[in-house]
Amino acid sequence: QDVEWWTKAVVPEVTQEWVANVEWYLEGSDTAFDFNTPITSNITLYAQYEAVGEEPVEDTFEFNDEANYDVDNEVLAQIVPGIDSEGLFNTINTNGLLSILDKDGTELIDNIKLKTGYKLRATFTTKILEYKISVKGDVLGTGELSRENAKKIAKHVIDKNIITGEEYLLAADYNNNGKIKMNDVVRMLRDKKRLENS
Repeated sequence: QDVEWWTKAVVPEVTQEWVANVEWYLEGSDTAFDFNTPITSNITLYAQYEAVGEEPVEDTFEFNDEANYDVDNEVLAQIVPGIDSEGLFNTINTNGLLSILDKDGTELIDNIKLKTGYKLRATFTTKILEYKISVKGDVLGTGELSRENAKKIAKHVIDKNIITGEEYLLAADYNNNGKIKMNDVVRMLRDKKRLENS
């Protein structure tokens, strides 16, 4: 969550029915975090909880039929620009706790627009899964189609290798054919104009 310096963080809401007695700990600490403490630096909190009731027998994580994403080497690609975290969560069948992390690894609590470079995290009792997020056409990490993104992709086609990081390269491959070409720029700008006119 984003918290202004010298203000207090809000206890994150846990919605899973089989989770109880949740306590939050600072990374590397075995003392529960005091949410009355003013925030003076970037922190990462982890949940410790008790599984109650009908705890799932097996960790499950799968995308439902509404999901049109490519999952490749722990990168979730071809996410449509404008999708928010709630929209993504609605396409996942899981018994884990889902969260979105920004590029710095900070958990984002509110429903936010997804951006290339963010991560999807699924936390289970025995493991954590993480997927880098790649939004179609978003090579700048803004979460939207823009002329600036198109310019950077075009510069990559002409100058080669100015876009780095697998999630950013997948975002540049707008038409999802495994190659970054000027066709990606043209199609992205066409879609941007179509969205502006609708």
